[in-house]
Amino acid sequence: MSGASLSFLLSLFLLLSNFLSLNIVPAFAASPKDLFEQGDKYEHGTGGVARNYKKAIESYTKASAGGNADAMFALGAMQSDGLDGKIDSKQSIALIEKAARLGSSKAQFSMGIASIYGFGTTKDYARAIKYFDSAAKQKNGDALLLLSHMYEHGIGTAKNPAQAKAFLKLANLYGCARGECSLAGFYLNGVTVAKDDARAFEWFTQSAAHSNSRAMNDLAGMYADGRGTKADSAKAIELYLKADKNGSSAAKAKLAERYLTGKGVLKNVEKANALFGELAKMRHPAGH
Repeated sequence: MSGASLSFLLSLFLLLSNFLSLNIVPAFAASPKDLFEQGDKYEHGTGGVARNYKKAIESYTKASAGGNADAMFALGAMQSDGLDGKIDSKQSIALIEKAARLGSSKAQFSMGIASIYGFGTTKDYARAIKYFDSAAKQKNGDALLLLSHMYEHGIGTAKNPAQAKAFLKLANLYGCARGECSLAGFYLNGVTVAKDDARAFEWFTQSAAHSNSRAMNDLAGMYADGRGTKADSAKAIELYLKADKNGSSAAKAKLAERYLTGKGVLKNVEKANALFGELAKMRHPAGH
């Protein structure tokens, strides 16, 4: 190799060394979609990572800043449930509403529910139908089930049994566990229909059978209190355990309370403290 070639290689080496010392290296930033998917893994503890709400929120926040509607909805939902350490209903609704405008069918479904209850917005059944309709056009089974309910009972629209039946058929085709849980809530709380614990129990049972952890938790509560069914503490604990395993922080909290007080289960303060510790770690993991 000639002296000129060696000199060139040495210069190139020194140039690269300077770049590296200045941290001038090509940056390959994660896309909003990648950040959303990363957040989803942290939220649900999938893809080989441990559940970590703080990291999920960090990823969702970055993805939301990049305009990802799914991340906005997920972040809003976590804030609504207080999974960032505090409940911020105003910020939650603002994020979910923005996600709905950007086309997230899950956000559109949630805004429909918010419009029915008046959560963070005025109660408006007609507006709820508009949100459900937008989500249904994207084959959202949960929205289709709620549309079926509203057309069956003439809520926010004229009664139309034929249309209700058509929506129900599509809802079952696409899957509607979240919608089933929402309907159970309607019957439990007397929203859009008269209170009916037995019907609430039926819908929670159906939703829980479709792996909805919130329905499992609420169904456990019905067994514990004997609402809509015969009181059964053992069944309640079984469902709380299953809901906890499926990621329900509410079920984990209920289990911790029951082990602490011995209600429906043998008192076990050590196990209660362990569960409370898991809750704290999920929300505020040390060192992150």
